Amino acid sequence: MLGLQHARILVVESDPVSRGSLLRLLAKAGFDQAGVRVAETAEEAEDRLAEGPADVLLVALRLAGGGNGAEVMSRARAQWPGMARVLMSSFADIERAGDALQSGLAAALVRKPWDDTLLLREVEGALRAQAMVDHRLHMVERALGTVGVMRQQRIGPQRDVPALRPPRVREG
Repeated sequence: MLGLQHARILVVESDPVSRGSLLRLLAKAGFDQAGVRVAETAEEAEDRLAEGPADVLLVALRLAGGGNGAEVMSRARAQWPGMARVLMSSFADIERAGDALQSGLAAALVRKPWDDTLLLREVEGALRAQAMVDHRLHMVERALGTVGVMRQQRIGPQRDVPALRPPRVREG
């Protein structure tokens, strides 16, 4: 079983400072950088998702070029319904972000500027919830004799379910 640090994460953030901070935070928390992909625009996010699903989609509500993170999440949900989705938004966009939460587009909302501990907690929570669903699907598939079929339809090719251990934030 893989640890959470091996999670596939797609970060969609137009602001280079915020994007860099997110990447450093994920690296410091122990997430394998080989599993972290980046997109700066809605179009790039769609290209990355066409390459394959992520375990967690971490997306800003406002994107460059008038892009909308909620639209990215909507398309991601249509293509990969089992992908965990975490929305990041400033206070000014909180009503639109709340709409995304209520409609089920996002599993969690992180306000910008974010608190590192809270953001990591939301990412970890999304991964844990996904691991529990994956485990349940696996049990149903074993009972039906169709191991791997439902999960592949839900989030893509079969892979180990992440362990439910949170990554540690390294100091320094």
